[in-house]
Amino acid sequence: MTKLSLDAAGDLARTVLGRVSDLDVRVAALNLVAAPQLHAGVQLRTDTSLFLGVNLVDDGVVCVSRYEVTAEPVETTEFEVEDDEDRWSVAVEVHGYWTLESIDGLGEENAQAFALAVGSMALHPYARTQIQSLVTAGGYPAYTLSVLHSLMEPDPEDGLVDLDQVVYLRPE
Repeated sequence: MTKLSLDAAGDLARTVLGRVSDLDVRVAALNLVAAPQLHAGVQLRTDTSLFLGVNLVDDGVVCVSRYEVTAEPVETTEFEVEDDEDRWSVAVEVHGYWTLESIDGLGEENAQAFALAVGSMALHPYARTQIQSLVTAGGYPAYTLSVLHSLMEPDPEDGLVDLDQVVYLRPE
């Protein structure tokens, strides 16, 4: 487990950020699985998971954000839900490719810190837009993914940032 102080992790991320010359964002995958709609007024509870990966390549750094959001009905006093099937599930994968002036001297920890501080925050709005669009296109009421708060937050117990929140994607 790689844990660093917030200042040290920030320094690693800034080393990469100082070399950025260009950004290319691509939506790599979209998937919506939807069940028939329930009658109006049924509330949905959502669950979101985020996978964040990064890799240094010949002339840059690639960050991958993969979101999976699932909505299920919530029983209320007004409505009884007869099945426990998910109403909809959305998966979106967004890739960000930052061209760097040079990758000399950069390592796995630089890439992980950059993905936490910059990559996750830069890619989130793209995923958020795609998820909202897919859910609405599926005929469901609009759903907006929450704003992403910084993943560079230190652990309250030890005050350190866990770089292993980001999976370093090794070339095959």
